[in-house]
Amino acid sequence: MPPVEAQQAARTLVRDAVGGRPDDSPRLPGVGASRPKRRAYWPWPWNYLRHLARAHPAVYAVAHATALSNLSVDQRTVGDHSAALASSAEAVDILRPLAEDDPAHLPLLAITLNNLSTRQSRAGDVQAALASVTEVVEMRRELAETNPTAFLPALATALNNRTYRLTETGDRQGALVCVDEAVTILRTFVDAHPAAYLPRLASFLTHLSQCQEDDGQGRAAASSATEAVRLFRRLTRANPRAHLSDFVTALNRFTALRHDTQATLDVWADAVTALGANPVPQAELRARYAGQLAEHGALDKALEQLVHAALVDDMEEPHLLRRARQAIRTTVAEHGLDDDRLPDWATSPLPDAAIELVNEWAAASDWHHAEAFLRAHGEQLMAPGLRHDLQVTAAIFPGHAEIGNLTGLLDAIDSHGIEQILAGGRRTHDARLALRSWLGTDDWQTSKDFLDEPEIAVHSPEAKGLLRHARSQVADQHLAILELSEVMPTDEVYAIVVDQGTAVEQAYQAIERADIQALRRILAAHDGPVSGAPAALFEAVNHLADGDTEAARRLAVLLARNGAFNQRTAYAILLRALASHDPDFLFAEELADIVASDGTALDPARGTDEGHGERVTQ
Repeated sequence: MPPVEAQQAARTLVRDAVGGRPDDSPRLPGVGASRPKRRAYWPWPWNYLRHLARAHPAVYAVAHATALSNLSVDQRTVGDHSAALASSAEAVDILRPLAEDDPAHLPLLAITLNNLSTRQSRAGDVQAALASVTEVVEMRRELAETNPTAFLPALATALNNRTYRLTETGDRQGALVCVDEAVTILRTFVDAHPAAYLPRLASFLTHLSQCQEDDGQGRAAASSATEAVRLFRRLTRANPRAHLSDFVTALNRFTALRHDTQATLDVWADAVTALGANPVPQAELRARYAGQLAEHGALDKALEQLVHAALVDDMEEPHLLRRARQAIRTTVAEHGLDDDRLPDWATSPLPDAAIELVNEWAAASDWHHAEAFLRAHGEQLMAPGLRHDLQVTAAIFPGHAEIGNLTGLLDAIDSHGIEQILAGGRRTHDARLALRSWLGTDDWQTSKDFLDEPEIAVHSPEAKGLLRHARSQVADQHLAILELSEVMPTDEVYAIVVDQGTAVEQAYQAIERADIQALRRILAAHDGPVSGAPAALFEAVNHLADGDTEAARRLAVLLARNGAFNQRTAYAILLRALASHDPDFLFAEELADIVASDGTALDPARGTDEGHGERVTQ
């Protein structure tokens, strides 16, 4: 395959289709932790890129290494750590000889080596992990000598990462030296670029505090932790989603170092107050502050904080709300707290059986597995207490779509019976498979031949529903093709798809008979935008159908001023036909008068821009 063709093939490895159930549905914690996670990545595009890189290394070697490094991140995310290690190692093996020949590849090699170090540490090979990150430090130190502005911050990150690896090998003094240098480097950049480097500095200070404590420098550790808390308070107030977790870590580090109870509680109280404009992250801090209060015997104050935290119910940030509610439950459980004002989800035991059901439901990757799940657990799903347990689970894990999906399915079963629901699910499953095949055809002729098969499931109401809810241009186009094929031969439908002249003529006929739905289907089915004066006419009619007469009038003025005489005359006839067919389109008569004129006598104050506007061509 020539390089240009190979590049084109690489860009079209995956075809979008109507989606089914996601392969990466989040798994709820609490039960079944030993069950292996399913793969949420596609290895075959990278395998194909490996083939291209072997055939055309000059073109694809760097892209292959980059893709492998990114694949490693995906593999680590889904728990496939051995594969993540292998991908990172392969990426390094590709880039190392390239960097030896061309130093321009050194920055990418450094990033890839850093990832490899993390994977090696996760695999328990601490010496190899240390060697890899040490090489990154040396590489970035050399790069920083020639371009300090670009590479000193990256050197600081490598030094901080090396600190972790040195700690793993027991070299606490070496770890302290590394993280101290990282903090020193970042301080020189923070004043000029606070948005870029302040979060990193705050995080490094938390790490420095730990290393100082390990080295017996208690006072220095407390000072670093105090500075980290101050910085993260400022950062979290501005962007809680990005910094809340690190803020909590810094607060916990500060708490571990301070022996003055009241001073510690005051810092937690200040942190809660600082997030007053952000109720969801504030709720998590309230729950953690409550834990501190309970630990020091202030149980009434702890309960007041928990009750306030539990009142927050803002679903705009489900991830943060989930963190807050789990922090509430943790504090309640650890300190044996209870109060009638606390909601059921805050005090109920974790509903393990319901969580396991949700996880199994989320793991059902297609309808066949979903049907097997429903038949296997039918009695359990109909148990009286399950709905309550699902409600508790939904409250503890807000935003988890599969809980709502399962609850909705159970409601549907209650209303219609399980056999009817199963039959409908099978029809939807068949429709989804048929749509994937139809949308995956290579050209319009093949697409037409597929649609001509009378028994395929794309003709079903379920297929239309899937396309309607897909909300993509491709789905909208195929829905329009499907609906047009119900009222005209497929030969004519696909002529509309591939030929602008046919599409325009059919659209004119739809306007003449006042069939706006047909007009919109024709325009959606055509493969590409209609251009020129017809586009202005069709847009004007669509605006008119939507009740936006001013927008329609502006387009009519544009046609009047720029359209050819014969064209304007024909459009005026069409608009008058539209007005005569449907009383809702009486304003089309005025549009016809505007289009038929030459536009020079029109009042620009009525929604037109005199002398300006894009010229319409035939």
